[in-house]
Amino acid sequence: MKNVDGHHLTERGIIGELRRIFNSPPPPAGMGDDCSVIGKGPGALLLSTDMLSESTHFVAGMTWRERGRMAVSVNLSDIAAMGGRPVALLISLGIPPDMDATAVRRVAAGIAERAAEFGVPVTGGDTKRTGELTIAVTAVGRAGRRLLTRGGARAGDWIAVTGSLGGAAAAYSAWKEGRRGRPLTALTSPEPRVREGMALSDSGMVTAAIDITDGLAASAWYISRASGRRLEISRELIPVSRALEESGADRDALEEALIYWGGDYELLFTARTRRSVDELAARLETPLTVIGRVGAGSGVYLNGERRRRLDERGYDAFQAMEAAEGRN
Repeated sequence: MKNVDGHHLTERGIIGELRRIFNSPPPPAGMGDDCSVIGKGPGALLLSTDMLSESTHFVAGMTWRERGRMAVSVNLSDIAAMGGRPVALLISLGIPPDMDATAVRRVAAGIAERAAEFGVPVTGGDTKRTGELTIAVTAVGRAGRRLLTRGGARAGDWIAVTGSLGGAAAAYSAWKEGRRGRPLTALTSPEPRVREGMALSDSGMVTAAIDITDGLAASAWYISRASGRRLEISRELIPVSRALEESGADRDALEEALIYWGGDYELLFTARTRRSVDELAARLETPLTVIGRVGAGSGVYLNGERRRRLDERGYDAFQAMEAAEGRN
């Protein structure tokens, strides 16, 4: 898919165009963060919507139930990234002609199951006939003690992540090799860090946050641009998922999976003190790992055997669609 100038569309580019056309106010009230915010302070309304389609988000072999669960998970992750508590979901289903009633019920059952696990009611939505299965979810939440945005990082803050990275990339490799079962869980059943996001908000010590949807590099760049600060990440500190460690990937493939692949839905955040991260980790079952510092300046850098500026790239839904079209 190309624009009128013949250049390939990117997700970031089209969002920028839409922000201009809609005259959207800057975040957090307008477009440009994980959620839009209505109101101020604790309890402010959080609104987010995400649309998943067969050709860009679901891998062959996923069950209908897994598709429904995944659609809910990725939307709850946006609420988690803002430190909010989810309170309602709206679900719209685009149903293709070759999808029977049993399959629709199974998708709906997966949606209901995942929503119930987080105590979130499904309060409405819509259905339409479409060319492929499409699940559009609108998530509604309430802000916690401190609204977490991408724009609050300050020089001297510590950079940390929840959980580990690379699990989704390892699962994708397993899928390409024809392996099912547990190796695919990270790809088909991402775990939204809602409880963790609420804890980050309640701590009062977290200054910025984002969920790692499109990869560590892309997510770090979002924080860098929104905050006007430089992020320095230490390669040896990034927590690597066991599945990726055991995948046998060579050095270059391992770094690509860790830095650019995405799909892990962990939280990347900045905190005022190292002690605050340690205290949060002691209260949560989920590991929290410090991976760097925020400095003056701009850009995202990876420190290892050599220091280098990371490319501003990651998963892009428009590029994924073009890849899918190329396979057909």
